Amino acid sequence: GREALGARGTPVHGTERMRRLLEGNEPWRRLVVEGRIELRDAASVDLGGLRAEAVPVPHRDELSDTVGFLVTGPRARLLWLPDIDSWDGWDRDLREVVSSVDRAFLDATFLSDGEIGGRRLAEVPHPRALDTMERLSGLGDRVRLVHLNHTNPLLVDPSPAERRGFRVAREGETLEL
Repeated sequence: GREALGARGTPVHGTERMRRLLEGNEPWRRLVVEGRIELRDAASVDLGGLRAEAVPVPHRDELSDTVGFLVTGPRARLLWLPDIDSWDGWDRDLREVVSSVDRAFLDATFLSDGEIGGRRLAEVPHPRALDTMERLSGLGDRVRLVHLNHTNPLLVDPSPAERRGFRVAREGETLEL
């Protein structure tokens, strides 16, 4: 669209379902038709010395699908997985995957049940950060909690995570891959 007036051929990596969504629905279709974006497969992406592999995860698939990414560099490997319905619904073993990477950025939308007044959190599927920390006990140094809802108390006071050996991701953190 006009908001991307200067863009030409910007690569946009997506799954097949996401590419179909962008190609077939306005206003995104305009970006494709006008050549502002170039749709590419997200299965495995070369990022100039880094390789990003799309990892399908169960999460809201009414319009498209959701993926996380395993990013591998010459020195380190990370998992970027900020959005998932539940660890039990994933076809991979969370503990095994986190053990295989140097850093895992994981969905911590909610700390625990009861966080949103007047709404059942079962209607808003995300793993609870307390459950994630319990499952990954002993691996906290590898984990950064991300995608925190504005109601998540860890935004104000990360000490409940830190006492368990986990950290909330902070702007400006780096990991040399």
